[in-house]
Amino acid sequence: MLAPGGKAIFIDDGPAAAASEEILPKEPVPAVLRSLDDGSQYRIVKVFHDAGTLASDLRALGWSVRGRSMGGNFIGVAEPPAG
Repeated sequence: MLAPGGKAIFIDDGPAAAASEEILPKEPVPAVLRSLDDGSQYRIVKVFHDAGTLASDLRALGWSVRGRSMGGNFIGVAEPPAG
């Protein structure tokens, strides 16, 4: 939920990052197992978005989107429709 006039900012890996993740099968939502430097492991929700597809999906919902790819990752800003 955003405040009126708010923007969503996203910084994420591209879909190629899935190759280096331990994807958990049979989960109700897309999930991976992440290991931290201290050896602890956590199940996290992770969707490997393609930047172009994400932007198209948001635009189809009326959002304005600006973004770019950077070395296999992407960064962007999205604003919901006014009103």
